[in-house]
Amino acid sequence: MTVYVVSIGDEASETPGQAIDFPGEAVALTASLFVCETGASQSRLYHDVKTQLPAGTPLFVGALADIPKFMGMAEGSTKAVRRIFGKD
Repeated sequence: MTVYVVSIGDEASETPGQAIDFPGEAVALTASLFVCETGASQSRLYHDVKTQLPAGTPLFVGALADIPKFMGMAEGSTKAVRRIFGKD
C-alpha cells in the first residue's frame, strides 16, 4: 500500500472533491485536498480520480514517504492521517 496526496481543483473553482470515489482509504484535509492510501499505482489513482472530474479540473497526485506537516485542516484529519501511516 502507498499513501498519496491528492489535490483537486484550485482556490477559485468549485471543487467536487467530496463526491470523489477513491480506490482505497481517503482522508479529506480540506474540500479539495486528500490523503489516500491505496494498492493502486500513482497512475491508476490519477486516472481513477481524473475520470470523475469535469474536463480541465486541475489535479495533482503525489506519493508521500511520511506523515506530512499541516495545520488548519478538517477536524480529525491529523489523527486519521497518523492512523493511515500506522503512527497513531
